Amino acid sequence: MTKNRLPKIFLLSLASGFLASCALITEKPEVRETHPYTSNDAIRAQDLIVGMRADDVLRSWGNPTHVEEPSSAQASTEERWVYRFGPQHRAFESVMPERIVYFRSGRVIGWETQ
Repeated sequence: MTKNRLPKIFLLSLASGFLASCALITEKPEVRETHPYTSNDAIRAQDLIVGMRADDVLRSWGNPTHVEEPSSAQASTEERWVYRFGPQHRAFESVMPERIVYFRSGRVIGWETQ
């Protein structure tokens, strides 16, 4: 009889341990708030964060519609990636908002929607 009860006891203790760890995060919001939002979190959410690498932006949003690289005359080393989401046809260009991602030294420094 004890042999049959051991797996049940093990599963119940495993489940209670899991539920206790979930309660810790729910009851203590400071634990959740101090957890840093990483590049991997942003990629899963199809989002961006400042400091994200260019290859992570590709994983999050895909290839840009076009890239605007700085000219040699510009003192800035900023690069702009322009995204247009939606139908890719000239008839829609004027109504499709652009999302522009700004990079410096291969890292995201900001983005905007125009």
